[in-house]
Amino acid sequence: MYKGIFYCVIASIFWGTGGVAGQYLFEEINIDPLWLVFVRQGSAGIGFLAYSYYKKEDMLRIFHEDWQDLIPFSIVGLLLAQIGYYYGVMLSNAATCTVIMYTEPIYVLMWLAYKNKCLPRTKDIICMVIAFVGVFLVTTHGSLDEMAITPLAFAMAMLSAVSYAFYSVQPIHLLSKYSNTLVLGWANILSAISLLTVTSPFNYPATWDMSATICMAYLILCATLLTFFLYTKGLVIIGSTKASLLSCAEPLSSIISMVVFLGPPVFAMDLVGMGLIILAVCIISY
Repeated sequence: MYKGIFYCVIASIFWGTGGVAGQYLFEEINIDPLWLVFVRQGSAGIGFLAYSYYKKEDMLRIFHEDWQDLIPFSIVGLLLAQIGYYYGVMLSNAATCTVIMYTEPIYVLMWLAYKNKCLPRTKDIICMVIAFVGVFLVTTHGSLDEMAITPLAFAMAMLSAVSYAFYSVQPIHLLSKYSNTLVLGWANILSAISLLTVTSPFNYPATWDMSATICMAYLILCATLLTFFLYTKGLVIIGSTKASLLSCAEPLSSIISMVVFLGPPVFAMDLVGMGLIILAVCIISY
């Protein structure tokens, strides 16, 4: 049990701090978000597919039988979530964008209520209200006079949250037939290929240095590949409910690492709002 908890917490910390690594690349190296997403998705896709090949899976059957599900998942569920997230990080900061994206279960609830033609439970409605109050506090510092982040940054963070909700519900059929690594591998590769029309792997900044290499390696190896394998392993041990609750380490690690390594101020209303969002998601997950 404790080993499973450890795996899930470490995975969540890796994911949360990955956004801070991205913020460093935007602020210090002036990297293009589309280039970052392209390299991250392409590298992760190769890693996932290499593991699937090692496990002797049928690599191409998914294209023959389920391409119509794979392509929307790759573009809407994965690519738009990553573009929205990293543009949101560039325009605001990693902690704010991570916390807003963490509202994803709220939109899953809304979709399920619409699909099943029934109202959400009272507990779910209360959690939605709590979460949206939290988003209001994070984006305005509690003041109606002005937003703490730009409207575009908020729109990008919300795009990430809604796309991530699609990511959570759309691939159920795919995951019932194929392994997680095969689905994610091809989805990452397809999303990276789609970006070749707007970016190139050779468009890295002239200011690229060793610190940028370390951050990029951390994003790919720790915040993507290792996160997936640790979380999946922990999920098997402790179950989905506890794993979902432990994922609150994601926004917490993002907040702490952003303050420690990058040093921007965090206002009291930000912390209250972030706490409300985390509380709402934990109640829904329990």
